[in-house]
Amino acid sequence: LSAEGGKEIELPLLLQSCLKHLESYYALLKTDFEKILGEWREFSAILGRQVRVSSLGEALEGVATDVDKQGALLLKVSSGEVKTVRTGDLFILK
Repeated sequence: LSAEGGKEIELPLLLQSCLKHLESYYALLKTDFEKILGEWREFSAILGRQVRVSSLGEALEGVATDVDKQGALLLKVSSGEVKTVRTGDLFILK
């Protein structure tokens, strides 16, 4: 981190800041998961992109369209059907 940022990083302060943010998100998880989903969608690098997901010997390709309330990826495949993907290895195609 020091090499990237160009200045010395105080690790205890960094850890304290990370834990503080984690604690606030943990509280939101219990009270306002919609806010977490909104931020997840806003900062997602895959939503709207063509992806391939491999899981348990099966591969699906389509456009990553959303994340549902349980955190699963919604994938629109070529037939137009929207598949719910809960686990797997994801690869961005385009």
